[in-house]
Amino acid sequence: MYIKLRTINSVLPEKWVTDGEYIFYARKFDLIKANISSGKEQVLRLFDIISIVRLYNKYVIVFFSSKGVRINRDTFEVIKDEDFEKRRLYHLTPVRDKLFGRVYLDKDFDKSKEYLYDIKTQVQLWDTEAIINPVLIEEYCFSKNADNDKVERIDIDTGSIIWTQSVSKVGQFYKGKLNLDRITTSGQVNRFLGVNDELVWVLLYNGLVIALNIETGDIEHKIGMPENATSDIFSEINYDRDRNYYYNHDAIFDPIRFKIFYLGHFGLNETAKNYYFEIDLNSKEPRLIFCEIDNLTEEAFIVQSFPHIPFDEKYIYLFNRHDSKIALFDRFNRNIVLVQKLGKSNAENLEISRMQVLGKRLFISEFPDILYVYEYDEL
Repeated sequence: MYIKLRTINSVLPEKWVTDGEYIFYARKFDLIKANISSGKEQVLRLFDIISIVRLYNKYVIVFFSSKGVRINRDTFEVIKDEDFEKRRLYHLTPVRDKLFGRVYLDKDFDKSKEYLYDIKTQVQLWDTEAIINPVLIEEYCFSKNADNDKVERIDIDTGSIIWTQSVSKVGQFYKGKLNLDRITTSGQVNRFLGVNDELVWVLLYNGLVIALNIETGDIEHKIGMPENATSDIFSEINYDRDRNYYYNHDAIFDPIRFKIFYLGHFGLNETAKNYYFEIDLNSKEPRLIFCEIDNLTEEAFIVQSFPHIPFDEKYIYLFNRHDSKIALFDRFNRNIVLVQKLGKSNAENLEISRMQVLGKRLFISEFPDILYVYEYDEL
């Protein structure tokens, strides 16, 4: 079971990071480094109100309204980099020492250039007006066009577009609820999931998962309806056999086991059930499969999906926002191995806004600004 170690007040969910041994969190102008075991704290006063904190390699990266600074996480001192501090950078965790930023070209912020900044060398690699909202995945760069109906691969060294692939037809979906006022809408990119075996996996707004060849942009896989689906399993709101496929907006890419998975709650009232969905990317012909999670239903545990659900090689960590229960889902046996209530009493519930797991430690942000640290005790 999980035992509570620490409670830290007045910490917003976007203003803390942890490496498992320390928590780095912000309060107004102060960045605080707290030892989880001893509770000992160091305070670093900065020159502006902190908005977001990120952790990358040996750095703690602190963003203010648009700009940022880097702090050495061991010495807890600011690393001098005037160029970094002056730039308008995305509030993202860097990938391989690279971070995207944006330069606005007019006073109304209508026109802009995207640029790629190398933190290690402190050099801007390139800028361009040709792409918007680029993402870095491993050593690759991708973007989607303004209408969200094209996938683009960007040359990470030059910023030029290597190839463009349309998803307008393959991703078509219906607008409107059920069968009322349904209008066919051009396919759109929801988000990039990850890269595996020379393929980039992309989630579309119709729920379809597609894989594009990194070198050519050709669509090599289109994964929609679960292989073992029947028409009575899902309500029509979530599942449309004719067009919308499986509507999996919260799908998660696992770069360790190379799987795309999702846990969801489907159905209405008494007929609602919890399901586990998975695409095994190690297969030559990946397909979507699903299974009902029986003991979650027996525990009256309703899966509440939210961004960045924690997982490791063995478990997926779930939290029920309504009754403060945490559940560990065994990824190999596909069942629940632990259900525990984390509130102080049966009458007290936590409203979760963020959750992270590192080793045996569980970090939970309760709305609006309380951070709890738990540790798993096998006894």
